[in-house]
Amino acid sequence: MGLLPIMIIKRLIIILFKTIITIIMLIYQLEFCHSNSLNSTISNQQHKHHHHHNHHQQQQQQNQDIIPYFTKPIENSTTVLGRNALLECSVENLGPYKVAWLKMDSSNSEPTVLTIGLDTLFGERKYRVTQNSDRQWFLHIKHVRISDRGNYMCQVNAKNMISQVGHLDVQVPPILNEERTSSDTTVDEHQKAVLKCSAKGYPKPKISWRREDGQPINLGLFGGQKYSVQTFEGSQLNLTQVTRDDMGAYLCIASNGVQPSISRRVLLHVNFRPKIRVQNQLISSRVGSRIQLVCMCEAYPRPIAIWITPTDIPIIANPSTQQSATTTIISIGNRSLLSNLTETIKNINNKKYEANEEYHGFRTTMRLIINYLTIEDFGTFKCLAKNSLGEKEGLIRVYEKTEIQSPTQHEQNLLINRYKNSANHGRKHSSNHTDDADDDDDDDDFGYDNENLLYDKPNQSLTSADNNHIINGKLIFVNFLLSTILLLR
Repeated sequence: MGLLPIMIIKRLIIILFKTIITIIMLIYQLEFCHSNSLNSTISNQQHKHHHHHNHHQQQQQQNQDIIPYFTKPIENSTTVLGRNALLECSVENLGPYKVAWLKMDSSNSEPTVLTIGLDTLFGERKYRVTQNSDRQWFLHIKHVRISDRGNYMCQVNAKNMISQVGHLDVQVPPILNEERTSSDTTVDEHQKAVLKCSAKGYPKPKISWRREDGQPINLGLFGGQKYSVQTFEGSQLNLTQVTRDDMGAYLCIASNGVQPSISRRVLLHVNFRPKIRVQNQLISSRVGSRIQLVCMCEAYPRPIAIWITPTDIPIIANPSTQQSATTTIISIGNRSLLSNLTETIKNINNKKYEANEEYHGFRTTMRLIINYLTIEDFGTFKCLAKNSLGEKEGLIRVYEKTEIQSPTQHEQNLLINRYKNSANHGRKHSSNHTDDADDDDDDDDFGYDNENLLYDKPNQSLTSADNNHIINGKLIFVNFLLSTILLLR
C-alpha cells in the first residue's frame, strides 16, 4: 500500500514535465511564424509604396500631357427683366481640371468667382451650375435684374490657364414716365393743344400717337395746306388751331420690341359755344295727336338743354329735383321763368311733355314729345342750349293741320263747262256783255288754259243749282291754293 502513492506521484511529475516541454515548443513555433509574417507584411508594404509612387509619377506625367481647350465661344444671351438666363461653356479634354464661372464687374477690376465645378461659392439662390458630361457646363442665373447685365467668364485652371467671356443683356419693357406724360387736356377751339408722352425701358422705347376712333390726326395748316396723319411718331404731339372735330381720345403707345407694350389714353376736350340745327322748322298736326320735336346741338362743355313752349313753359329733360330745375331755368335768358316752374313740373309729371337727350361726344340730340296736342301748343317752340361760353336757340313752329276738300267730279265738270261757255260767249258778245268778260278775267287768275279744258256737255245750260256748285267749287279751290301757299312759307 505504501508503494502505490509513490508511483502515482512519479507518473504525475512525468506528465507535467512533458506538458511544459510541449508548451515551450508551441511558444517557439508561434514566435517564428509571427516573425515571418511581419517580414512578409513589411516587404509587401514596401512594394506597394514603391508601386504607388511610380503610379503617381506616371499620373503627373499624364496630366502634364492633358491640355484643355474650348470647342466654341460663349454665345451672348439676351433675356427680359425678371426671367431666367443661361450661359453655356463647352470644354474638350478637361481631364482632372475644374471649370469656374466668374462675373466681370466693370466698377471693380477683380472679378467675382461665382462657381467652381458644381459648387456655388457666391449667391447660392441666384447661381447654379449643371453639366452635360465633362464637355458642356451651364451657368443658370435666376430672376435676372438690371445689375446682372454684363460679361461672364468661363475659366479652366490648367497648367496654362484658359478662359473666355460671354455677354448677358437684360431687356426692360417700356415703363411710363408719369411726370412727363400728359393727363386729360382741355383747350378752347382754334387754340393750340400739346400732348406729351414719355417712357423708360431698354432698348429705348419708341413713342407713337393715334386716335382711338381711328380718325386721322389733324396736325394743322402749313403753308395754307391742311396736314393729317393716321399715326404720329414722337413723344410730343402738337395740334395747332384745334376744332371740335379734333376732340376725342388719343392713344400714346410706347414699344421697344419687349412685351408688353404700354399705352396711355389721353382725352382732348375742346371748348366751344353752342350751335343748334333744326331739321323740321314747320310741323303741322291736329289737336289730340302725338308729335315729336327734334333739335341737334353741338357744344362743349355739355350744355344745359331746355324747351320753351309757346306759352313760355320751360321743360327740361328729366330734372332730378325741382330745386336744380329752378336754378337752371332762372339762369337762362333775360326774363324770369320762375312763375311757370310749377306748371312745368306738373306737365312733366302728367306726361304731356316728355323731354330727353342723347349725348355723344360734343353732340346732343334734344327731343320733346307732346303726347296730346292742344290748341295752346300751336305756335313757336324754342329749343335752347347754354354752356359757360354762350347760348343758342332754335325755333320750331307748330300749326294746326286743316282738312282740304277737293272738288267732286261733278263739280269739276261744271267748272269746265262753265269756262268753255263763258269763253265762247265772250268772243261773240265782247262789246255788249262786259260783266261776262269780267268774269272771264277772274277765272283766268286761276291759271286754266281754256283751249285745253275738257268738258262733257258743252251746250248744257246752267241751272241755279249748277251755279251754286260752281261757287262752292271756286271757294274750295281758293282754299286749296291758300293752304298750299301757307305750307310753302
